[in-house]
Amino acid sequence: MTFAETLEQLAAWERRRVTVRAFTRTAGELLPHAHTHMHGRLGAAQMGELIGPVRLQTAYFALGPAQHGDSPHNGFFLRSDDFVQATRLTNTHLDIESGDHLHIEVQLG
Repeated sequence: MTFAETLEQLAAWERRRVTVRAFTRTAGELLPHAHTHMHGRLGAAQMGELIGPVRLQTAYFALGPAQHGDSPHNGFFLRSDDFVQATRLTNTHLDIESGDHLHIEVQLG
């Protein structure tokens, strides 16, 4: 999926409860190193754009508590210049790959 298609998919999940995991994975690793694990209601993308030598788009997705035990207010950023690809693992599970082998998985539920 492209950057734009990824933003469209996440917009379709707006206001729904999601689980977000961010981790790095390099070739040859059997198990990734989990860095962040969050649960909450996915907010609308807050978009930013910088036009200079290279057009840079940023999208910030806020996560707010959806039910007891969810993470406090958190969120994650996606940047067009750092975006590698996104893969829909299932209809409810998206893997977003950014530079330096950073993966952000977003899963409904």
